[in-house]
Amino acid sequence: MIIENRPISQLTPRMQQLFERARASFQGGRYAYAIDLLRMILTQEPGCSEVRRVLHAVYRELHARDGLVRRHWNLLRVACTIRMKVPSLYRRLEYTPLMELLEKQIERAPGSQEALVWLAKVAIECKAVETATVAVESLVTAVPESPKAWRTYVDHCRQHDLHKRALQGLRKLAKLCPNDSGIQTELREVTAADTVAEARWDEAGTYRDVLRDEKEAQRLEDERRPAAVTTEESLQTQLEVAMDDVKRLPSIENRRRYGALLRRSGDFDGALQQFEQAGNASNHLDPVIESEIVACLNERAAGDIERWQRYARENPDRADMAAERIRELEQTRDEGLLARYESRVQRFPLEALYQAELADTYLGLGRFDDALRAYQAARRNPSFNLRAGVGAARSMAGKGLADLAEREFLACLALVTGRNDPTRLEILYDLHLLYAGQERQEESVRQLKEIYAQNASYRDVSARLDEYVRQRDAAPPANPANSGEKTP
Repeated sequence: MIIENRPISQLTPRMQQLFERARASFQGGRYAYAIDLLRMILTQEPGCSEVRRVLHAVYRELHARDGLVRRHWNLLRVACTIRMKVPSLYRRLEYTPLMELLEKQIERAPGSQEALVWLAKVAIECKAVETATVAVESLVTAVPESPKAWRTYVDHCRQHDLHKRALQGLRKLAKLCPNDSGIQTELREVTAADTVAEARWDEAGTYRDVLRDEKEAQRLEDERRPAAVTTEESLQTQLEVAMDDVKRLPSIENRRRYGALLRRSGDFDGALQQFEQAGNASNHLDPVIESEIVACLNERAAGDIERWQRYARENPDRADMAAERIRELEQTRDEGLLARYESRVQRFPLEALYQAELADTYLGLGRFDDALRAYQAARRNPSFNLRAGVGAARSMAGKGLADLAEREFLACLALVTGRNDPTRLEILYDLHLLYAGQERQEESVRQLKEIYAQNASYRDVSARLDEYVRQRDAAPPANPANSGEKTP
């Protein structure tokens, strides 16, 4: 049996409408309806990996708030069902009912490794590589700290020449298993294979025989990797080599490398052009390229602002004009970044990271309602619960909802496990500011003291405590008549 992988854009208009309705239902919290619609599409288009990817995201969101006991119970039920029914269906080659059964088990327990591994295995039997890829992606999402799950993901990606995804998985494995030298060797091998695939050197007769030697491929990759720039001359040399590479083969990786060198040289406009072209050539939003673009925008604005600040220092009589120009530059920068973040969220509304970054931007601009909505969207991903919770509390405080902000800050504080966690200090400082704004001095000072006991150099805590002590010592003593004591 072969399942054809068809993207959303190739489905019928009716199926595309159902998919958009399902996504809107997911975003609105109507999970059961979204699941029904997505399953309806998969009944007719079982190879549409985009639909299955969103379906798994709905499953995870549906069970995000399940308690530990319930999760274990669901995993146990799913394991029993799989061991009783799946092997017999697999032996009889009944792949369609088998995939439907597995999806029902994944809905019941999105973290079931057995169900996801079986789904990937069945999809491979049906030649549906993208469907199998969705399954292993869901696997590492369910157990992000499991080296075994990441090894399954990497092996799948390498087997099907998904080099960039394999590289991402190997980098995660390297963090989980820092003492495993074999992973570092594998990283070099996959990097070399990705370079060969990206540049299509196998199509060039000059290189064909050379690159059959894997060690030689690794050597060539090492030579192409940007080295540390120590002099202006070495930077210029690397720029010339990178420019020649782009002219010879304008691939995504070549443009990204050339853009990084242009950014390093201070040519931000040229770097942005290369990054934009690399991003447009990709079928998905590359977070590496996106971060490079944002860094370019920030660094270009910072350079212009610094020049005007220097001009103001050298020409005091024109300081007002320079200050106005600096405000315009800052406004242009903020508007450009905001437009970029909003565009990302419109294209990828289910990405919690993009929602959180957009919310941070709204918060900095004082758009507290917009920030709160974006933070709430980011919290659908449990891994962003703490970050988005702190941001939501700050939005409530900025809007003047002190009681809600306090409750949110305290809830976030309970989520921080480490006593010396930097996030804990941030929350305590936010609580101090909140209480100080309400003139709740005793509670405000208590937060400062707790921060000071852990990190005496944190922000301006020491100075604030000194000011509190100075005011306390300068205050007149309490009137005994008001204390309830009898005067002699």
